[in-house]
Amino acid sequence: MKYIVVEFAGWAKAEPKNVKFVALKDGIPDCIDGETWMALDEDFRDENYILEDVIAMQSDAYELGIPTKRKKLTHLINWRLRRKLGIVSANQAPSSHPAESI
Repeated sequence: MKYIVVEFAGWAKAEPKNVKFVALKDGIPDCIDGETWMALDEDFRDENYILEDVIAMQSDAYELGIPTKRKKLTHLINWRLRRKLGIVSANQAPSSHPAESI
């Protein structure tokens, strides 16, 4: 049998109202947004809900990051995201400061 292996590390920052979580158990709401999820007790939410779609969450994110060893790549990803959102122009080069955020 062949497997698909996906490795990634990092983070994405998005508005809670745009993030969806789905229930892992019966007897609780099937799908909630991030605002509702954040209002829950931490232990309860960790045991009962999981992020619905990590790719959608990353697509809606206004800031992405990757661990320290990859700061330059993180900066390039953030610059490309800003360009996609129209925050910087397509012909504007990324600044040299890797810690710059959106």
